[in-house]
Amino acid sequence: MSAEAPSAGAILIGFFLILCGMCLIFVGGGCAAFFILEMLGSHHDPESAGYVMIALLTFGAGLLLLRVSIRMLRGKRGEATEKEGLR
Repeated sequence: MSAEAPSAGAILIGFFLILCGMCLIFVGGGCAAFFILEMLGSHHDPESAGYVMIALLTFGAGLLLLRVSIRMLRGKRGEATEKEGLR
């Protein structure tokens, strides 16, 4: 079984996507925590539920970016070990 390493471009794109994903995770998670605490506090704004959903979607997009970028950085070698681990 031959394992191919990712190219230099894939490595650069992978690191960029990791940074973007981490940023989205921190922003989305922080905003979600803020809005949830605001909803649980004395202010009951009906629009807060929409803001919480947007923040949670941002958090999920960050997680998705992290997953995609890590799979990109693993290259063909990571896909082969991932398939063997599922057996």
